[in-house]
Amino acid sequence: MTDTADKQLNLKWHALAEKEIRQFDEEGYLIVRGVLDSPTISKLIEAGDRLMASDRRDNR
Repeated sequence: MTDTADKQLNLKWHALAEKEIRQFDEEGYLIVRGVLDSPTISKLIEAGDRLMASDRRDNR
């Protein structure tokens, strides 16, 4: 197991409002602000940049 797999997530939970559910159903996405911290966002951006710069075309 990796370090990240060993970490337990303690996420705060709240039910989605009807407006949020409707927006997800209609648009296919939902923006939830403040869920990811800055280091996680940076890692995701770096991973996306590496993928886009690669020659990989499958599962992209």
